[in-house]
Amino acid sequence: MACQPGRVEACEAGAGCAGARTCEAGGTWGPCEGPAEACDGVDNDCDGSVDEGFGVGEACRGEG
Repeated sequence: MACQPGRVEACEAGAGCAGARTCEAGGTWGPCEGPAEACDGVDNDCDGSVDEGFGVGEACRGEG
């Protein structure tokens, strides 16, 4: 179904996770995306992984 470019609507980003999708220039809906990931033990961005990009579980590096 065609949509109006720039329009944003709510969608389910996976496993009941709320997200949003945007209508692209060609009149088609882009992917449903969840919010940004945070380091809190929750899959905030709805991609099936928890706390990715924060190095959780890796050995500490650096001084201090």
